[in-house]
Amino acid sequence: MKTYTKERQNYHVPESSYVVYPKGQHCENAEPGDIILVKHKGKMPSIIRFGQRLYYWRKRFMGHKEFKKIYCEFNHAAVVVEGGINATIVEMEAKGGHKTNLVNYQAEKYAIIKLQASISQKQSAVNFANYCLNIEYGFLEILAISMNILIGLSILIVSRSLICSAATSLSARCMGLIPDVPDVTILPADHARYFNVIG
Repeated sequence: MKTYTKERQNYHVPESSYVVYPKGQHCENAEPGDIILVKHKGKMPSIIRFGQRLYYWRKRFMGHKEFKKIYCEFNHAAVVVEGGINATIVEMEAKGGHKTNLVNYQAEKYAIIKLQASISQKQSAVNFANYCLNIEYGFLEILAISMNILIGLSILIVSRSLICSAATSLSARCMGLIPDVPDVTILPADHARYFNVIG
């Protein structure tokens, strides 16, 4: 387990620790409020990771050295809403907010991030994640992020729809995260950067 804490002038990351579980291994002690970063196999996950690497390369070119390529390995994010051996997560998929059992989760690997937060903060994070079950997937947000990655346009779309990493960021805000970009533009790589998750 690796522990990490970071605070910058323009954002704040609560102290945290993480464990990476390779394919075939599963976390049996996940707790409500834990954040999950996932690496999936397939064409779309590969496109997401490529886009993240392109965006992070541009940020490094502009002098932001903390945007390291190593943070671009994960393509998906979710929040644990029920802990233990039969842990349940809420994630945003193409069909919207979705709940699934972590033990059945199929991924190349995933990281469980445990934030140091109070019980009430973690409950607030879980409450927001469960609220996301009634939200549609943010296809317009994906379009705006793609435009930003491809041509550097800073387009911000705010609607009642979210992508996985934005929903995760808003849950993490309940536990003390203050990101350095608007939540609707946050990528899975940004969560890896905030919590220094190296797969």
